[in-house]
Amino acid sequence: PTIDGDRLYIMTGRGVLTCMSTKDGKQVWQIDVRNKFKGMSTVWGFSESPLVDGDLVFATPGGPDAAVVALNKMSGETVWTSKGFSEASAYCSPAMFTFGANKVLVTMTAKSVVGIDPKTGKVLWTHVHETEYDIHAVTPAVEGNVLYYTGGYGSGGGALDVSADGASVKPKWSDKNLDCQHHGVVLLDGYVYGTGHNNNKLMCLELATGK
Repeated sequence: PTIDGDRLYIMTGRGVLTCMSTKDGKQVWQIDVRNKFKGMSTVWGFSESPLVDGDLVFATPGGPDAAVVALNKMSGETVWTSKGFSEASAYCSPAMFTFGANKVLVTMTAKSVVGIDPKTGKVLWTHVHETEYDIHAVTPAVEGNVLYYTGGYGSGGGALDVSADGASVKPKWSDKNLDCQHHGVVLLDGYVYGTGHNNNKLMCLELATGK
């Protein structure tokens, strides 16, 4: 669950996004993303922490023209959907990063790392990364203008150089060793720390090179 003041936001495994009062647990609003957005998930259902930023709550229904959506956090009304971008939800919790003067909403869907303008829903860039079962449960991490992503099942991950304004990316390096499946990575002082899915080892990669 995501806590924002006196409200709690949670996405159920069956794709029901609910806003509740933290005082008494009463429902404030509720949306079934499978019905409203024709949402699709990987085979084991939905699993993400909705992201609250400003007046909006962001979630990943995985529907046609609605892989990612922004809702009014107070009412649940739709503010935008990711027009032109349609991929299934893949367990990833979205994150907000700032590049220059611009915020960029970043997440992973069934086959892509994606950056979206949080104000308009415009898809700024995508980068293909595929895994078995279309699982992408690890939220990308950023240090400076370098974005790191990873997935399990031997698919590994890589780094993207993000432009100064966040509007585009270029591949920096890729790596097959650190194939974290579910539990996240840590970026600290130019290094990526995480565990592998296939080899079950704790690993450290150099963010600048992937070594």
